[in-house]
Amino acid sequence: MRIPRFPIGAAWLGNGRDAEPHWDTRPLALTEGTRIRTATAAAAQQGVRAAMTVAQARAKCAALELLPWDAALIGREVARASAAFLATSPQVAPVRESPGLWWVGAEGFEAIGGERALATALLALARVWHPRARIAIADTCVTAHAATWSTRAAHEPLYIAAGGDRDYLARVPITLLPMDDELREALTALGLRSAGAFAALDPLEVERRWGSDGLAAWRLARADDPRRATLATSDDPRVIVHELASPSPTLEPVLFLLRAA
Repeated sequence: MRIPRFPIGAAWLGNGRDAEPHWDTRPLALTEGTRIRTATAAAAQQGVRAAMTVAQARAKCAALELLPWDAALIGREVARASAAFLATSPQVAPVRESPGLWWVGAEGFEAIGGERALATALLALARVWHPRARIAIADTCVTAHAATWSTRAAHEPLYIAAGGDRDYLARVPITLLPMDDELREALTALGLRSAGAFAALDPLEVERRWGSDGLAAWRLARADDPRRATLATSDDPRVIVHELASPSPTLEPVLFLLRAA
């Protein structure tokens, strides 16, 4: 599940701003230092892009409103959204380096409507944050993420047939594969613009040229992705510590403490 430009919404709403009209229809951008980190759809229509300087962005859009990138605030909003999504699945894992992206476990729902029921429930919750939230269901995380960028996913959940991840990825541009910028630029310079073209390379040659990181990206291009949604856990253990005055032959003192807690 991907909520477009989630950090902007977190910064806007977290600062007590009005929810209407929707923040993505406003010319907004988040800044980090003197650079634009991300911009709303309205700002992008005016030519504002990530990595621009603030001066360049204001030259494109004089009405641009700026907010600082606040990692703590964005993290709190990710946690709040994750807690809401747990109502649909016990496996909800926010992607740490990509706020607004979640892996959600979709197995075991056959008795209550299957994957489609899960996707419908998730979408209803996600649209609280953005009306164009996107959901894709696939065998692997890399394929599901790539599928959320499909135009079809903008209107309804997108389902990749079981066993079809590699065929789907073959047509996906390498810009949607996780890899560092240097590797992406090298592949583009070689004319390899799709995941399928990258996956067709010999793995020994890939490792020789780009090392273990290149080989890991090559595996992702072949839909070989070990990442999975995990069971949500609390960082704070539910523990009660109390020393009894004397040994007890029954559970009554322990139950008394538990009830009080």
